[in-house]
Amino acid sequence: MSNMKHCPRCRATARLDAMVCRNCGHRFRTRFAPGAPRHLSARRSAMGATRTAAGLCAIVLGALGIHKFLLGYMAEGAIMAAVTVAGLLWTWTNMPGAAMAIIGIIEGIMYLTKTDAEFTNTYIVHRRGWF
Repeated sequence: MSNMKHCPRCRATARLDAMVCRNCGHRFRTRFAPGAPRHLSARRSAMGATRTAAGLCAIVLGALGIHKFLLGYMAEGAIMAAVTVAGLLWTWTNMPGAAMAIIGIIEGIMYLTKTDAEFTNTYIVHRRGWF
């Protein structure tokens, strides 16, 4: 028995446990074996929760890059936090922090307006770090 499957849209190969095709972004159907626990379908709703949490954190705490850390973008989150803290320490107006807050608001709106499939394809599969 093979541990690979083919995407019905682009015919690319993917692992059996893959939820999304890395080539075209097609979402695979989840099939459960008889007696398999049904909580495995929670992965789909968890992605919506991640999208919502990242979007709200981006709007509220965008300058600190918390939303980047939630999505696993450690370098981008560290850059946003460092620019905000450095701007706070070296300037009285904290214009760099304000710029990071504006970027966070824009990204939060983008996260919340995408569907779960678009969000997964853009930020989880293709790992797009900025905008």
